[in-house]
Amino acid sequence: MPKLNLSDKAGFLILGNVFSRIFSFLIVVFMVRLVDKSEFGSFQQVWLVLGIFYGIFAGSIPLSLYFFLPGARKEEQKAFLYQSIIILLCMGIISGIAMYFLAHFISVKFNNLYLEQLLTIACFFAVFWIGQAYFINLLIVKEKFKLSITIGILETSSNMLSIIIPLWMGFRVDTSLWTLSVVGGIRYAAYAIYSLFYFKKITLEWRKSLLVDQVKYCFPMQVSGWIDAFGGEIGKIIISLLYPPAIFAIYSVGSIKIPLWQIITNPANTVLRVKFSELHKEEKYFEMVQICNSAIRKQALIVFPITFFLFTIAPEFISVFFTTQYQESVIVFQILTVALLLHSISSSVIPMSTGKTVVILYGSILYLAINGAFSFLFAKLFGYYGPAIAATLTFYSVTGFYLYKVKEITNVGFENLLPWGELLKIGVACLMASVMTYGVTLIHVKDVYSIAIAFICFFGVYIFLSIKTGLINKDDRALISRWLKLHPIMASYK
Repeated sequence: MPKLNLSDKAGFLILGNVFSRIFSFLIVVFMVRLVDKSEFGSFQQVWLVLGIFYGIFAGSIPLSLYFFLPGARKEEQKAFLYQSIIILLCMGIISGIAMYFLAHFISVKFNNLYLEQLLTIACFFAVFWIGQAYFINLLIVKEKFKLSITIGILETSSNMLSIIIPLWMGFRVDTSLWTLSVVGGIRYAAYAIYSLFYFKKITLEWRKSLLVDQVKYCFPMQVSGWIDAFGGEIGKIIISLLYPPAIFAIYSVGSIKIPLWQIITNPANTVLRVKFSELHKEEKYFEMVQICNSAIRKQALIVFPITFFLFTIAPEFISVFFTTQYQESVIVFQILTVALLLHSISSSVIPMSTGKTVVILYGSILYLAINGAFSFLFAKLFGYYGPAIAATLTFYSVTGFYLYKVKEITNVGFENLLPWGELLKIGVACLMASVMTYGVTLIHVKDVYSIAIAFICFFGVYIFLSIKTGLINKDDRALISRWLKLHPIMASYK
């Protein structure tokens, strides 16, 4: 396979994530039409608990592959992979047992006795989900981008079918979770077989020091993961504690994660981590910041307009995709959309790539403290809108903290940490596109075709302004042209 540049590598991962996240989005779109609010709210609470357990027990172990595998000898890579598989399997089993025995306690606290039955089923899926967490990371480090795309699409599409088909046939959510657990087990077995034979011709060298190094690297991020597991979802936890499942359903639709971070910035950051680990060893910190700024500008060209567009058509977006019975979710959705702008700023990738994982820990503690305090306070003041306001304010505060730490690590001035001028220009272009789109679509948007018209109007204006003002430069146009002509994909098959 010809050598790909950073943009092409990130492009491959973004392409895979787009398809994968579409399936994840469709799960919610179908479910709100197949089950009532209470049943949907119960399912969303199961997914909330699964996400918390994943953060606690999988944590930083999969991410450590990006730091240790590049540049390591084949024998060390094999040993590191094997020990990661074993650790994740053990953590998965522990998480499943913990979820089983905590099911009753959680269901009582969440005011939902039906949740106990669902969690005792979902604990099996937790074992396999955590156990397989290393696999996509392994493929990315080994630059098997086509396979990682394929696997990502298969994972989310099989998850969607496992959940939706039983509901469509008239069964309840418990049957969907049984189906999901069986499919998860099959996936885990397939990944394990592939991974155990990947280095089959390489002699295995078990090294105690390698395990110690991994523990030292992972521990701060693992503790950070424990904190993030609660801090990132504190709003949903508070809603579950204070309100019945039907209200949680309304909040969960409003907080539906438009996956800009997962689709765009996460793949870019994944590629950057590998590159930055190499630059860190050479102490080329200014070059690191320059590359990071270039990535942030490119990400902002996509993230900013999507964020402004979603905020502008939020009422129509919710009613068309999630039905009019979830109109109460609109305000929550708009509040959380404001935080999406920061998804273009890769503020934690440099600390993680330079081994300063303790910074991630401090950021997580700060996030939990601010979000927890604001969520409880604002929930009293603003009802179920409160946690959304708290999450947005917290996200901006913690991003500022990370930027300060990046300044310390790289010794680069604050004025050079971000492409401030470019970000401002992109924001102004998006604002103008939003105003014009709102003016054109003052009539109430009632269907997906009307949303398509608003989309064409917004992005037509945005692209026109971006080209005229030079926001999209020659390199950007060349990159877009390469991907529109599928050059990186076609080259990878040669």
